[in-house]
Amino acid sequence: MLLDPISKKTLFSVFFIACLFSFKTAALPAHCPSKDIIKSTNISVDKVKWLPDGDTIHTENGKKLRLLNIDTPEINANKDKPAEPFSVAAKERLEKLIGPPQTIYWQTDYQKKDRYGRILAHVFNQKGELLSAKLLEQGHARMLVIPPNDGYWQCLKAIENNAVKMKAGLWSVKANRAKSKNAILQKKGFQWVAGTITERYQSKKNLWFVLDDKLWVGLPNDRHSYFEKELLNKKVGDRLSLNGFVYQSHGKLRVKLKHPGMLMGDN
Repeated sequence: MLLDPISKKTLFSVFFIACLFSFKTAALPAHCPSKDIIKSTNISVDKVKWLPDGDTIHTENGKKLRLLNIDTPEINANKDKPAEPFSVAAKERLEKLIGPPQTIYWQTDYQKKDRYGRILAHVFNQKGELLSAKLLEQGHARMLVIPPNDGYWQCLKAIENNAVKMKAGLWSVKANRAKSKNAILQKKGFQWVAGTITERYQSKKNLWFVLDDKLWVGLPNDRHSYFEKELLNKKVGDRLSLNGFVYQSHGKLRVKLKHPGMLMGDN
């Protein structure tokens, strides 16, 4: 059946809108919270008093909230050290996300507080946006998952992966991307490391993967259930890439792999 010009135009418009809707739906990472979450009965509501940095919020009710599952560069407000690159930008981004009227909604995970007494929370703005996700989106933060608090981690990981791919924000700087074995030796601390497995060793407490004969990556035995068999079955010659805290112990450089949210692509 032939369509008249008006029908053709209408049909095209409907088809275009349907495609646009499908694209937006498909682009939303899995396991992200609905924006209606701020209407839930288990959500706390507060007003923001001030922001010391990009991942901490002080409220008018005297609470100190630490955003879960992300870490932003340190501002070092006590002036003993210079602010780290992208730290001010992260704070400014958080300020913009909260914006007037400074109302936030938050919920805790399994562990309620950290060792500094801050409340560990998933925090949302008045639009129902998960603030940690929005900070990861433009490379203002990196993931930092400390079990058992891993709510929404799949959502956050998908967003971080895209930011890394696009070289957004802090990922635009080569120093923040995957380190070679020589670079690892020059700097300890939180960083992205990658290499080839040259040795695999099972100890009493950990499954160890040695990368490039230099870095010992320990997967605690009590964390195996968090990971897919693909990782547990990695062998000599395979590649491994992760974000973690590099430290020295018994004369060896080590990093503990405690959650799949730490795994990175090898690029």
